Formats: sequence, C-alpha cells, structure tokens
Amino acid sequence: MSSTSTASVISPLTLKEAGYRSPKRCLAASFHKGRDKWKKKAQDRNKAIKVLKVHVHDLEESRQHHRQRAREAQESQGQLEHQVQQLQAEVEQLRAQRDELRRTLGSKKA
Repeated sequence: MSSTSTASVISPLTLKEAGYRSPKRCLAASFHKGRDKWKKKAQDRNKAIKVLKVHVHDLEESRQHHRQRAREAQESQGQLEHQVQQLQAEVEQLRAQRDELRRTLGSKKA
C-alpha cells in the first residue's frame, strides 16, 4: 500500500486519540518501516523453523536407520553365537572320538 492510502485510512481524530502528534507522512513511514521489520523477522523465524524441521526429519531418519542396523547386528550376533555353540559341541564330540581312538589304539599296542 502507498503511504497516501494508509494515511487516508487513519483519521486525524484516531491519531490524536492514540497520542500521535507527528505528521501523518512521518507516522506512515514509521509504521511501514515497523511492518517491514516485523515481516522480515517473521520470515527469518519461518526459515529457521523450516531448517530445524528438516534437521529433525534427517535426525529421525538417521536414528531409524541406525536402529535397523542395530537390530540386524543383534540378529546376526544371535545366529553367530548359535553357530559357535554348534561348532564347540562338534569340537567336543571330535575330541571325544579322538580320545576313544587313542585308547583303542593304545590298548591294541600293549
């Protein structure tokens, strides 16, 4: 809006009642300046909010990704622990067979 249209909307009586004694042109310029500052501040705030929302979204995505990797690692660890147990049991079984064979061979030599 132009300063003339703003000045015509505000009546002189209203300006006096509000306690303004400055000329309308000065008040209009001051009001425009204040409005522009307010708009700029609001735009900057909105940009900051948007940046933070994107950052939060990225962090949530990253967190979800790491949780999934942790679950997969736990499952893999469980499978590997099971394989280790099986292999340890097989080793024990083979040791027992070896000892049995040694006893058998030792008794035949004597």
